[in-house]
Amino acid sequence: VAELDPAVHQAVRREMGLTDAENERIRTVYGDARNFVEDAWRANQTTTTPIHYDFVYGDAFNDLSVPWHLTTEEFTRKVHDLLTPRGVY
Repeated sequence: VAELDPAVHQAVRREMGLTDAENERIRTVYGDARNFVEDAWRANQTTTTPIHYDFVYGDAFNDLSVPWHLTTEEFTRKVHDLLTPRGVY
């Protein structure tokens, strides 16, 4: 999970009733999704054991729309590169 607001993470954890053990299985990075994708993509370019994801769910929004920097072709290509062959975005 890439979450910009730590308070959102805490609210989700509380409302979903996640135990500490369940919460530890979910890696949460605080920061912008664009930065997370950029960092993960760049790291995969420099390692022999890249990390890939089966599922990427984008739910970022700003008032009534998705922030522009999460809608670019460049961002979408990098998300695609982070997916497994059968991964879904």
